[in-house]
Amino acid sequence: MHIVILDQNYTPPEGIGRAGSHEIAKRWVLSGHTVTVLTSAAAFSDPPNESGLEIEGVKVLAIPCHVNRRAGLFPRVIFGSLFWVSMFRQALRADRVDVVFTATKAPSVGLTAVGFAVSHLKAAPLVSEIPDLRHRHGEPARHRSWIKRLWRSALDKFSIYAADHIITPSPEVESALVATGYNAQNLSVISEGCDVDLFRVPADHGAALLKMYPHLDNAPLVVLEGPLHSDQSASVLIKLAASMLNVDSDIRFVVCGDGPAKSDVREMAAHAGVLENNLWMLPALPRSQVPQLYAAATAIVSLRPPEDAQTIAAPISVFDALAAGKPIVMNHGGWHASLIQSRGAGIVINTQDPDLAAQELLDFVRDRDALRRFGEQANALAESKFNRDKLTGELRSVLESMHHARPATERLRQRSLGVKRGVDLISSLLALVILSPVIFVVCVAIFATMGRPIFFRQVRPGLNGKPFKLLKFRTMTAETDQAGKLLPDGERLTKLGRFLRRTSLDEVPELIDVLLGDMSLVGPRPLLMEYLPYYSLEQARRHTVPPGITGWAQINGRNALTWEEKFELDLWYVENRSLWLDFKILLRTAWVVITGKGVSHPGAESMPRFDEIMARRQGAEDI
Repeated sequence: MHIVILDQNYTPPEGIGRAGSHEIAKRWVLSGHTVTVLTSAAAFSDPPNESGLEIEGVKVLAIPCHVNRRAGLFPRVIFGSLFWVSMFRQALRADRVDVVFTATKAPSVGLTAVGFAVSHLKAAPLVSEIPDLRHRHGEPARHRSWIKRLWRSALDKFSIYAADHIITPSPEVESALVATGYNAQNLSVISEGCDVDLFRVPADHGAALLKMYPHLDNAPLVVLEGPLHSDQSASVLIKLAASMLNVDSDIRFVVCGDGPAKSDVREMAAHAGVLENNLWMLPALPRSQVPQLYAAATAIVSLRPPEDAQTIAAPISVFDALAAGKPIVMNHGGWHASLIQSRGAGIVINTQDPDLAAQELLDFVRDRDALRRFGEQANALAESKFNRDKLTGELRSVLESMHHARPATERLRQRSLGVKRGVDLISSLLALVILSPVIFVVCVAIFATMGRPIFFRQVRPGLNGKPFKLLKFRTMTAETDQAGKLLPDGERLTKLGRFLRRTSLDEVPELIDVLLGDMSLVGPRPLLMEYLPYYSLEQARRHTVPPGITGWAQINGRNALTWEEKFELDLWYVENRSLWLDFKILLRTAWVVITGKGVSHPGAESMPRFDEIMARRQGAEDI
């Protein structure tokens, strides 16, 4: 199976940042799959060429054009558009794509659009990662303008409904999606994983790092590690560090990371009087060196501002802390936080009162026995609940099931149906406008010769046998015999009706059914509801496509055929349908209408009823 991963924030093993996509991809390669990653070249010190490079069996195509978040709106739009177009072009060049997987920390309209387009053009299912619908980098939701909130809501919906299957990190996100009406069968809860092997290092592994920063040695070290997209989390730590100065100045705090808010964080720490007093800022470390920082740390913090206290998504630093066997200090709720606290792998402090939080933190980091127990529980939780190998296997199973559930041939046909619906919509609307004078004349003629009603309405089976009301011009009177029974069709059919049938003008109102989506321009003709019980399983397959105004049977004999011949032609169309075939049928239909071939059944004005024929046959078989 060939899996294409779209991740604009992919990080190679020696890069700086989240390496989750690579860890997942290399495990899929080891399981026998082919994996191609399309990403930005931003994380590469030496950007690869157009042909890409192979990293631990994973083919990586890094696009040089990437979006700089610090740039203005116009440059972001221009470079962002170029980046997504380049990613789309590279994805289309990939051979035989079986599954498209979008990995992201927050919904991205560009990423979702590229994934949606590629999955449709390559006839491959789209599986999207939706980490959290409530948390965003930058300002809290309540601080955004109504335009931004509307944009975020539209983006969330597009990200959700564009995917064939969604991967969520927690039951909370799953419940939120189900509450909006999303099908729970298309959801899987698979958390971020812990890279236990990466963090399985000796206890003194952090000594080399501490030599570079001697002022951090020989003191409890509290670490906040991760990208600084905003100053919100760091601001909570800075207030905590300021309060800690009054309690115990020996406690050291570290903010390790880069990002657009780093200068703001530094300025805030200097203003609070903690910068290089009891708080130090370190540059972001390559992924391979992060275990050194965690080995030196006493505790890892995961902090949120008060308005995000119930955040759902846990940062990658939490999973790294579990893998490293380090206690976690949190100030927020959420599924991960509750699990970590209940398992004794971390504590929750109330940072709304910085003085009280500082005292709670001090008591915790000074208790060596508690730190040891919490560290052991953190490591056990990483091995059992968040093991990367186990979670990657679950994700691989989802992708494999999506691939096998709907083969590429079926997805291509489904895609053609979507295009066909667009063609039907535009064509029927144009035809109704162009034929409006003819429709008006026919309506007047019917009213003058037969009176009301002008239209004939009858319930017919549509797609999957769902009933709809077929609309045609009336061609027969409602005359009855002395017993009140309708006269035979031939006696009730008027001269105008014969003309309408011969020219197929009686079918023109069905364009309205096409416009409403009940019918298509081309497809098996919709027959009577009474026929449904008499279909064989094979014959019933004619209802797996929308019924049409014309069809393969209509241009190959029409009513001159037997029912069996009609059904065989209908089933041939179901098996071989395509837009090109529809176009040829429409062209040949014009010739059939002009010549009037097959309008009537031999010896009768209309076809004998299928249900009556089958009832007589079944009755004869019972004798």
